[in-house]
Amino acid sequence: MIESIFASLSTGIIYGIGAVGLGLIYRYLKFPDFTTIISFIAGAAIMAVMSKINIALALFLSIIIGGMLGTITYFQIRCLKVNNILAGIITNIGAMSLVFLFTDNQAVVNTAPEISSIFDKLLAIKFSWWNIIKLGSIGFFLCWLISNIFKTRYGLYILGLLGTENYIAYRHHNKEKARFILHTLGNSIISFSGALLTIQNTSFNVHGTPDFLYIALSGYVLSSFLIQLSNSFNKNYLDRDNKITGNVFVKMYLSFREILSKNDEEPVKIRSFLFLIIVGTTLVNAIFQYIDMNHGEDNRVSYFYKAFIFLSVLFLGNIEKKNSNKQI
Repeated sequence: MIESIFASLSTGIIYGIGAVGLGLIYRYLKFPDFTTIISFIAGAAIMAVMSKINIALALFLSIIIGGMLGTITYFQIRCLKVNNILAGIITNIGAMSLVFLFTDNQAVVNTAPEISSIFDKLLAIKFSWWNIIKLGSIGFFLCWLISNIFKTRYGLYILGLLGTENYIAYRHHNKEKARFILHTLGNSIISFSGALLTIQNTSFNVHGTPDFLYIALSGYVLSSFLIQLSNSFNKNYLDRDNKITGNVFVKMYLSFREILSKNDEEPVKIRSFLFLIIVGTTLVNAIFQYIDMNHGEDNRVSYFYKAFIFLSVLFLGNIEKKNSNKQI
């Protein structure tokens, strides 16, 4: 049982990479974009189909399709004045026809045989600590890459969305550029994670990723709560161990806490927060894997437990918001 739970860590990290894209949208646009569901599925589908032609091209197109779907949702909101959440739902429903068009109306598609030999050591289903390290490195590199965007003027556009509603409505002249970037970038990252899942499984199943959205949202909320919890600890009490002879784990924690206490616009904090999303998502996926192992034969029970876990995480997120407002 323990081995099976650890084996789910690879899938959890892949979901976590997608959660980074979802977290960017949710943090700065303040709503859950349902385009993320179809972006994940579409990226997975294109990888399965196009891998038989060229694997590198398949990965590239998998990333592009997510950006295109995000763009469609953005233009619905911007040009057609459709409600934010409704626009994502419309894209989600409509793009399913594209997915079945890609797969020639098949719900299950196997990848090219070469994927097994090329990527087996990186994304094999069988558990390996070395696989976890390599996947974690991919996730960290992605977080580093995104955090560097915030050093550019486009990153400043996005950070401007954290201002007040009045600031956004009247003074942030580049708000639409920021929203466009977030829709396209966030969904591109998510479709990339869908492609990674197809590589890992060596096949695509249109019904194989029903848990992605609430696992990713749970990971995002959990990471926010962990940051708030970390900042609430008594620093003076821990500082006594922050010396040469002190506990190494306490010293590591204090160093990490110092990073998380920086301003929200600091790239190093953004990078750490994004990586915490991957960690939180991996943890939630491991919990869901444990539920499936023990109650997978009875969907009535398993989905009830999953709903309870999801609700509990959202409750923690509500506590985090209240604490943040008190500090302000």
